[in-house]
Amino acid sequence: MISLSIADKYHLQFQIGLTQKPSSTEWKLHLLLPSAMVSDEDSLSATRFYQNLLQQQRLSSPGQPQPGDLKRYCQLLHGGHAMKERQFKRMLADLVNGLLHQFEQAQGDQLLALRSPLCRFLRLDRSLTAPKQRKLYKLARQLIVFQFNQALLRERHGGRCSQTRQVRRYLLLLEHYARRQGIRLGHEQEAGREKMLEKLGLCQRIIDRPYQLQRRLLKGTQMAEQLIFGFSAAMAMAFATGIAFATQRAFGNFTTPFFFSLVFSYIFKDRIKELGRNYLVEKFYSRFYQHHYRLYKASDKEPSLDIKESFYHPKGKKLDVLISTLKKALTSAETSRIEAAWSYRRQYSFRQHKAIEQSNKFHDDLTLNLSRPLRLLPSQIRTIWQQESQQLRKVDVHQVVPIYLIIETREQAQAKVKLFRLHASRRGIHRIKEIESGSRK
Repeated sequence: MISLSIADKYHLQFQIGLTQKPSSTEWKLHLLLPSAMVSDEDSLSATRFYQNLLQQQRLSSPGQPQPGDLKRYCQLLHGGHAMKERQFKRMLADLVNGLLHQFEQAQGDQLLALRSPLCRFLRLDRSLTAPKQRKLYKLARQLIVFQFNQALLRERHGGRCSQTRQVRRYLLLLEHYARRQGIRLGHEQEAGREKMLEKLGLCQRIIDRPYQLQRRLLKGTQMAEQLIFGFSAAMAMAFATGIAFATQRAFGNFTTPFFFSLVFSYIFKDRIKELGRNYLVEKFYSRFYQHHYRLYKASDKEPSLDIKESFYHPKGKKLDVLISTLKKALTSAETSRIEAAWSYRRQYSFRQHKAIEQSNKFHDDLTLNLSRPLRLLPSQIRTIWQQESQQLRKVDVHQVVPIYLIIETREQAQAKVKLFRLHASRRGIHRIKEIESGSRK
């Protein structure tokens, strides 16, 4: 359901893949931080967290494409003049993504065997006559030819294929075809390569429009937040007013005790308002969701599914429960370093009218930026000597700090928990390792 990886040195990537079978799915992410990464400023606020969270949703066809499927798509597209525009776009997207997946995964002789479905795809140019279909086909052809050329170059560089001469022959034929059709396969200048990749990315987005989802933010919890703030202010004002009334009744007006009681009550009033507001907001978001999104397919206006999310800081007993979960797999010395935690909860609810077909798979890609908390870590580098191949050289070793992750998933009343350890330093995230439950390594 969910996979965790390092996007780059400061970004964590979460990839969620779902089918429509479970009507509702929920997962939680808990980051348990050491004291060196805990700040009392806005680095722990929900607003800051959402600013550092990038999200993208899309659809795809489940399963691995088979050669028979690609052949069937080509045969159907040969009669593209009889197909509806929506059906043609979806069929072309399935065909292109199937070929691209094969180019990426195939190696050696398997890659050379893909020349046959590629030729069938290139012959579609003769059968498509509608202007819109031909325009989409040319974009897809440019993308397919470039990616197959890249796969052949990768194979030639790796030298894994037993038919090296055949690879070179395919490269020459592909370059000749691309030159004749006006397709760029490379560029000598950096600016040209950047422009070429930008154009290919645009082609990919146009082809993938049947998979695209539009996200709309529904009414959030601003009204609930304001009510919580107002209630906290009312409680603080009631405290200050009660102290003032009690002192006035005991000592009367315009007296020294009455003056000091007003000063001290107003001092505590502001603190009560601030602490009460933070406490009630955390309690509210630990039980209710903060944002509510509704996703629509780009091809129609029917809602597909709803996404709800919330972010809060577990404290007290809730933080102790998270630490006790880690104690089953870690030593007490490791868990004693944990000072605070971030908790993020996300829920998916598919719509009952089944706007997402059963053949589709839903993907939710989240990227979390951890650069701000990691930069709070001190830079500690040690230089050691190391002998390699009868030569001595100096090696700089960064002292890493462990960050623990707990991922809870709940799907069809089945709950699963996974534990991870991130080794990080001021330089960024070094590596991720899953912790097996019950092990103390």
